[in-house]
Amino acid sequence: MSEPFRFAAAMSTEATAVRALQECGDALTAALDGPPDLIIAFYSHHYGPDIDTIPAQLQERFGPKALLGCTGESLVGNGREVETSPALSLWGARLPGVDVTPLRLGFAKTPEGPSITGFPDALSSEWPAGSALLLLGEPFSFPADWLLERMNEDRSGVPVIGGMASGAHGPGQNRVAL
Repeated sequence: MSEPFRFAAAMSTEATAVRALQECGDALTAALDGPPDLIIAFYSHHYGPDIDTIPAQLQERFGPKALLGCTGESLVGNGREVETSPALSLWGARLPGVDVTPLRLGFAKTPEGPSITGFPDALSSEWPAGSALLLLGEPFSFPADWLLERMNEDRSGVPVIGGMASGAHGPGQNRVAL
């Protein structure tokens, strides 16, 4: 019998990114009983310039197949919501036997019309049964509504889950990490 999927979530409201990462990292390690294949991180702007180091620190500590992250204004985790103070919320998964393909999508205006860029050639044909697209987008630069229209036409039946980075007041202020 194959190893079962395992999931864990952790949240910290420590005042510094270093302490929040330590607290959440320790909780994920204990709950997953091994390294995660996928980590999704949400962090508040309260960590200032340290938000740019959070993904690299998580990658160094865990070495997941894929790591996604973004800033958020209202973070939720472990039964609570934090809006006005520092917060880090992590979700980790061990997914034995699952192919995880990280990709960075972009939007381009072409002579033929708008286009989503960044899908690898391996995903240009039929997607395997059970596929899903987990998306974290930047609302000032990425038209998620247009992507959803394209997915409904081109990949009908493939669920798209996720959300948009938040907390910024203008372009270039949100952070999205891959």
